[in-house]
Amino acid sequence: MAKRLKNFQKMTTKDVFLSVYKACSEIPGKRGPEAGYLLWGHLTRCASLTQDFFASEYGGSNRKSSVLKELFLSGLLHDIGKLFLPAELLLKKKLEKEDWPIIEKHVEKYYVENALEKKLGIDYKSVPHEIIDIGTKHHVLLDGTGYSGVQIDSMARFSENKVLLTFMIIDKFEAGTSFLRPWQPRKRYMQIFLELQEAMEKGQLDKTKILSFFSFLFDDSITNLTCLPQIVSGFYGRR
Repeated sequence: MAKRLKNFQKMTTKDVFLSVYKACSEIPGKRGPEAGYLLWGHLTRCASLTQDFFASEYGGSNRKSSVLKELFLSGLLHDIGKLFLPAELLLKKKLEKEDWPIIEKHVEKYYVENALEKKLGIDYKSVPHEIIDIGTKHHVLLDGTGYSGVQIDSMARFSENKVLLTFMIIDKFEAGTSFLRPWQPRKRYMQIFLELQEAMEKGQLDKTKILSFFSFLFDDSITNLTCLPQIVSGFYGRR
């Protein structure tokens, strides 16, 4: 008899948190536990950054609110499709050209749906579409490049999604500054900022979201990109 799927709407944050932890710890293969540790770290840090950023944006820090709970879980579930990727690929020190089509599969609706249902035991249809959107669209860029797990019907509507546009920056920031990425050394904040700025100048990322996120990081009101290098340098000087 098939195992009954859980209704996401009736699950607590702790329920989902533990389900994701269990799934990451059970990635198959000799290097499965190592890959699970890497994925778990990225998911939890993105979840915390997302929740904390929007708590500051909304002028409060009540983590029990339904909105902040959904934002936390969006970050926690955004890369859940990677549960179906080979552990050896997630840990590979140098990704080759032929590896990327496999990596990119993690945002496909099929992978996200199956990860939720077969790995976490959660009914895909009970998960809010906003969370699914984060999982399938967080690698799409505003100029239409990047990759998506679903068809983007309207880039105009896509560009109005404040949460998704901000999460794209959070995801890139966390991935870049993490010490757990086997294929790249940990980057300093200034390097990440310059990469985000370059993407912004190409029309790939939203300038206001970059400014808002770095204002949150440094607890400083940043109104233009020209002053950010000085703030970042000052931050390192205080450490």
